[in-house]
Amino acid sequence: MQRQFTDLYLIVNVSLMEMFLRRADANAMHMRVVVGKPERQTPSLSATMANVVINPPWGVPPTILKKDVLPGLQKSGKKYLDKKGLRVYDQEGKRIQASAINAKNYRRYNYKQAPGDDNALGYVKFNLPNKWDIYLHDTPHREDFVKRFRALSSGCIRL
Repeated sequence: MQRQFTDLYLIVNVSLMEMFLRRADANAMHMRVVVGKPERQTPSLSATMANVVINPPWGVPPTILKKDVLPGLQKSGKKYLDKKGLRVYDQEGKRIQASAINAKNYRRYNYKQAPGDDNALGYVKFNLPNKWDIYLHDTPHREDFVKRFRALSSGCIRL
C-alpha cells in the first residue's frame, strides 16, 4: 500500500466499512460505504482516479457473470435478464436472446445494463484503474448504508 499521499485523497477503511476524504491531513468528508462480501472481498489497492462517469452503463464483470448471472439465467432465462435490466450482445454488438445462452457459451457474450434508476452503479462511477476492476460507485440500494454489517457487494465500494 502507498505510504505517502498527496494533499487531497480518499481512503476506504474496508474493515470499518467507511470512506474518508482527506485534505491537508484532516477529514474533509466521511461516509459509510458498502464493501465486498466475505466471499468476494474488496482487495487492498492504491490507484489514481482516472475519471468520473455520470449515469454510467454497467457491463457485467466475469465474477458476477459466473456466480450471479449464469445461475439466474439457468433458473429463469429471459425473466432474470428482464428483472435485472440486462441486455446481451455478441462481439459484433448484435442483441442475443436469452434462449440462445447456456452454460457452455455464456462467456462469449457481453451483458450490459443501461443507465437509469435501477442501474447497479447508480448515478456516479469513479474509475480507479486496477487489476481487479474495482471502483467506487453509487448504488440504487441506499437502504444498505444504515446497516451495521455492510459487506454486501461483489468487491466494489458503494458510496
